[in-house]
Amino acid sequence: DTSHFVNIFEAAPTLSLPQLHEIQAAQADLAQSREEYDAHRIVVETQFKERMRQQIEAAKAAVFKQVQHKREEMRAAERQQCQRDRLRNDQLVHSFRLAESQLKEAL
Repeated sequence: DTSHFVNIFEAAPTLSLPQLHEIQAAQADLAQSREEYDAHRIVVETQFKERMRQQIEAAKAAVFKQVQHKREEMRAAERQQCQRDRLRNDQLVHSFRLAESQLKEAL
């Protein structure tokens, strides 16, 4: 965008040659500064995006780890419940068989 630059040819009749050279040098410095700024901005934006990507990946990994841990807890609780149910069933079968044998003896 050069719309902010002084049109040297329009200003030429009222400016001296050293003034024109000074304007040209200032315009060149400004153009270089803009290029450097744009390059720096791109680097900063890229670094920011990379940090955000890393933070998102870390958050995803943390959530995945929490979910995995919760699943393991639920499986452990389910295994314990199955063991309790199996023990209770075994006790009921034993009680039933004992009662059945006592009934046979009584008859």
